[in-house]
Amino acid sequence: MSRKVVGVVALVLALATGCSSGADSGARAAAEPSQATYPVSQAWALADGIVTDAEYRGATGKFTACIKKAGLRITTPEVSPIDGITLLYDIAETGDPDKWSKNVEGCSEAEVSQIESAYIGERRQLMDPRLRIAVANCLSTKGVQLKGLEQNVADFVQATKTTDGRAVTECVSVTFPKVFPKAPQVIKIRW
Repeated sequence: MSRKVVGVVALVLALATGCSSGADSGARAAAEPSQATYPVSQAWALADGIVTDAEYRGATGKFTACIKKAGLRITTPEVSPIDGITLLYDIAETGDPDKWSKNVEGCSEAEVSQIESAYIGERRQLMDPRLRIAVANCLSTKGVQLKGLEQNVADFVQATKTTDGRAVTECVSVTFPKVFPKAPQVIKIRW
């Protein structure tokens, strides 16, 4: 099965989430978001404008339970080496692809999509040093001049002097499975 990259600026399996750009990646969620801006099922974590570690892990637990209830298998979540914040997991692709996709998207939109977006928006991403070196080497072969101070995807995108992040996404996608061959199949890349 080939490695899947979810997003460039999109969250995994979450069509209705907002991601941070490099310019506002440290910004907090709105202090008093309107109930209409997020699903009622995620209001418990979003209503106060701050998503704690416990709330994020709780939302991931609810998402995992939803996936299992739909009859799908999901691996134990693990912290992403790409951002050092979010949780990655594999969901076995079985049965009808449309039904599988609807189940996964439905669980994400109901339980974790906007919580995860707010959670990552409140924190500074920090790429695993082994992956940083591999991504830096990959970008160098593409002629990107790096300062050697890059700590995350946003820093690498800034170094490319582009906004689309294609070169960075490609380098992360290519190097990630080499550096972390046992990590989950679906990866999240955002800045």
